[in-house]
Amino acid sequence: MSGLVVAGFMLLIMGILVLLAVGIFSIRSGLKGLPSAASLGLEPVWYKQPKVLFGINNIVFAILLGLIVLLSIAPDPIIKTTLLISISIT
Repeated sequence: MSGLVVAGFMLLIMGILVLLAVGIFSIRSGLKGLPSAASLGLEPVWYKQPKVLFGINNIVFAILLGLIVLLSIAPDPIIKTTLLISISIT
């Protein structure tokens, strides 16, 4: 592998890790806001919290990006087909 390919993979891995960290942080901060929503008289459900939904979105995007990276480096056609099916399901 050339140095540019390795640098590209490292950049993608760092992007995946950043997306996961932002997603976890958003979910945690969104769940901390649930008790305050109940005290304001709002319905405290997780799926109406934008921070929680943003966090889930980031985590799913990081998983999808990771599957695409695995698809690009998989040598076996059977593995590539399996990854392609799992990406299309996601």
